[in-house]
Amino acid sequence: MVYGQPHIDIKISLFIDTCGFFVISVILSIIIITIFKKWKEISFFDIIKSISILYGIFMSFFIISFFLNFYILSFSPKNDFIEKSVFILLFLILFAFQSYLYLSFWRKKSSGRFFKKYKLFTLLLYFFSMVCIIASYFPSDASDKYLLFSTKYFFESDIKEISLLDNSKLRIDSAITIIDSFSNRKSYREEVLFTIYFNSHHSRETVPFSFEVLDSLNAAGGSPDHIKYKDLYLKKLKDSIEIVVEQIGDNIGWDNPKETDTVKFVKMKVQKIYQ
Repeated sequence: MVYGQPHIDIKISLFIDTCGFFVISVILSIIIITIFKKWKEISFFDIIKSISILYGIFMSFFIISFFLNFYILSFSPKNDFIEKSVFILLFLILFAFQSYLYLSFWRKKSSGRFFKKYKLFTLLLYFFSMVCIIASYFPSDASDKYLLFSTKYFFESDIKEISLLDNSKLRIDSAITIIDSFSNRKSYREEVLFTIYFNSHHSRETVPFSFEVLDSLNAAGGSPDHIKYKDLYLKKLKDSIEIVVEQIGDNIGWDNPKETDTVKFVKMKVQKIYQ
């Protein structure tokens, strides 16, 4: 398995999805209890506490994995089936543990046929949401069977915020480069992918800025602009990379963009990720 940290966008998306399923479960519980007129036997806070046992522990499980750098990014090619089986078994054990805590919470608070069905419904709904989340964030297969390990380089920018020509703000996050090492040199890629992460309120069709490598001799092309990141290809990775921010505005088009800022990215951390 390859371990590491997902990007902040994945973490935020995971948190939002989990909270979304939590809210849905609470709303459905309120509707069911209201329809069957059981508010004398169960309180709103009981609903929140019981459902928090499920989704709260699930979210805590991921947060702890982030702190321990134990988030699984991809499976290895040699033990693919075994690793996937262990991965699924781990979440089944987690579900069994949560179900025990959930049922223990309700044991002294409720009884009767209605509450048995309600508890079963809540657990099935949680299991469904758990499957949806795991399927959405399921680790990918190893991309190359000859891959030995990857070296991940983290860069920080000297400028965190840039004023754009349309008076909006461009916030520079960080940059990451991953260089793979293979046992088979034929699958080795010569260009170095340098990914810059940023935030702005623009959509992909209206992005009024772009990034270019200042040292044209070290530039090897790039991908189209996205709304969250920009991929640039370098011939050689250096300890510091200077990037030019180009902008367009009124009477300024992409045929002759205006170079407004130069951002310097400095290498801060190196991490090896083994298969």
